Amino acid sequence: QSLEQAFVVTTTPRHPMKSSAPSSLTDGADYLLQRGITKATQDVWGVFYDEKMRAAVIPCLWRSGKVVGTIRRQVEATAEPKYLYSPGFYKSKYLFGIALYNPIPSENVYVVEGPIDCMWMWQCGYESTVALLGCSMSLTQMSLLKKLSSQVVLCLDSDKEGKRATKKVASKLIGEGFVVEVAQSLDGKKDVQEHTPSEVDDVIETRLPYLKWLIKEEKRR
Repeated sequence: QSLEQAFVVTTTPRHPMKSSAPSSLTDGADYLLQRGITKATQDVWGVFYDEKMRAAVIPCLWRSGKVVGTIRRQVEATAEPKYLYSPGFYKSKYLFGIALYNPIPSENVYVVEGPIDCMWMWQCGYESTVALLGCSMSLTQMSLLKKLSSQVVLCLDSDKEGKRATKKVASKLIGEGFVVEVAQSLDGKKDVQEHTPSEVDDVIETRLPYLKWLIKEEKRR
C-alpha cells in the first residue's frame, strides 16, 4: 500500500508566504507553503496532506528509498503535540533527511532539530542537513552521523532548551572525535526556519568552533 493510499490526500495551491498557523481546513493544506517551504520542495520530500487529521504528512525514508515511518505535523495552532509519529517508528534510530543527504559542495553535516528546519535548510542550498527529530541525540544517531561526515555544524534552537541540547550533543560528538561548530540564530529568532535564505547564509558563515561558542555563551550569562 502506498503512502497516498494510506492517507487522504489533498492538492496544494500555491501561496508562497509565511504566516501564523492556519485555522481553516482550506488553509491547512497550505501550511508548509505559509512556512516558506515551496511546492517543489514538498514534492521532492514527498509531503502530502491528511484532511481528516488536518496535518501535513512527511515521509521518513532511508537512503535506499524505503519508507520507515511518517511524521504528521498538525496545523491547528492549539494542537498538541504538534508532531505525531507513525506506530513502530523510533525517531531515536533515524536521522531525518538522510535519504536526500548530499555532501557536495560542503563536507559539513548540518544538524537541526525538526523536519521543517531540515527541509528549509535543504531548500536554502544546504543539502547535507539532517534532523534529530528533537533536541537530544542517541548513540544510533551518532553512529549514523559517523557514516556521513566527521565535521558537524550544530544548528539547534536558540532557546534555553536548545542551548542545553547544543552543549550535550556537542560533548558527545567531541568525545567520539567529531569536529564540532555551532551556528547561532540571529537575535530574536528561535530556529533556522525563522531566517530568510540570506540570513541562513549569514548564520552558517559566522558559525564558531564549539569551545569559542561555549565561552561566548558563558560571558553572556
